[in-house]
Amino acid sequence: AEKAVAVALTLEQLRMENPGVDITVADALAEYGAATEQVEREVPTDILQASWSGEWSRFNDAEGEEFFSQNQSKFVFVPEGVESVDVQVIYATINLVDGTAGMLTWTVDFGADGSEDGRGALTPSPNGVSTGTISAAGHEGQYWAFGVTGNGIKFQRPTRDHNYIEVRIEYSTSIQAHLGSGSGALVVEPPDLDAGYYHAYSQPWSFGTPSAEYAEGTVVLPHRAYNMTVVDLGRDPGGGPGTSPDDGDGTSWWLWLLLALIIVLVAIYWRYRERIALKRRLQGVADRA
Repeated sequence: AEKAVAVALTLEQLRMENPGVDITVADALAEYGAATEQVEREVPTDILQASWSGEWSRFNDAEGEEFFSQNQSKFVFVPEGVESVDVQVIYATINLVDGTAGMLTWTVDFGADGSEDGRGALTPSPNGVSTGTISAAGHEGQYWAFGVTGNGIKFQRPTRDHNYIEVRIEYSTSIQAHLGSGSGALVVEPPDLDAGYYHAYSQPWSFGTPSAEYAEGTVVLPHRAYNMTVVDLGRDPGGGPGTSPDDGDGTSWWLWLLLALIIVLVAIYWRYRERIALKRRLQGVADRA
C-alpha cells in the first residue's frame, strides 16, 4: 500500500512539473524509488500501542477427524526498555446470523520460535473480552508472536441436506507496552525493517498517550515518508512515455513482456484444442470398434 501511494504521488508531481508532456504510470514507476525514504519521529511518551483484527476459524469436513485451527499470529518487536505489555482480545460470543458461539483468548510466544510461552484464561465471557498483562523481564529486544486461541460451536440447521462443522469468530486484538521511566530517547527499530517498510507478518507500533506516572523520556519510531522535492523526470520530455535518451526507439519493456505473455497463452490454447480433438478422434474409433 505504501508503494502504491508513492507511485501515485510521484505521478502527480511529474505531471505538475512537466505540463504538456505525456507522463504515464511507467514514468512514475521508474522514479518513485527516489521519493521514498525512512525518517524518524520522536514523541515524549512512555506508552506504545498496536492493534489489528482477524477471524479465528476452525474447520472439519469428516466426523471423528482432528480439528484444524487457523493461525493468525502477529509479530510485534518489543524493544529494550519495555517493562510490561497489556493485551486485550474482543470478540462476539454469540452470532445469531451465522449460528456460532464461542470464547477466545490471547497467546504469546517470546522470540517467535513456535513455542507458546503464555496465554489468557479461556473462560466464558458475557461481554466477549479477554485481557492480561505480560511481564517483559528477560524478553525485551526481540519479536513476540501474539495469537488467538479458543473453542466454539456452530448450531446445525436440520432443514439443510448437509452441514459443515465450521466455526468462524471475528475478533480484534490491541496491545499496549509500558516503558520504564528515564531520560533520553528510546529508539524502536526492528532488526528486519526494510528501509521503513514493515513485513506483512509484523505489526508496527504507534505512539500512545503518556501514562499518569510519566515523568520524562521520549520514544523514536521509524516510518516511511515521501519527499517529492527529489522527483525528476529521468528521460527526454520529447521522448515516449517511460523512456530515456538511452532507450533507443523508446519502446517500453513491458510491451515486450505483454506480447510474450500473449504468445504463450495462444500456444497453450492451441495445444489444448489439439488434445481435445485427438481425444474425440480416439473416442470415435473406439465407438466404431
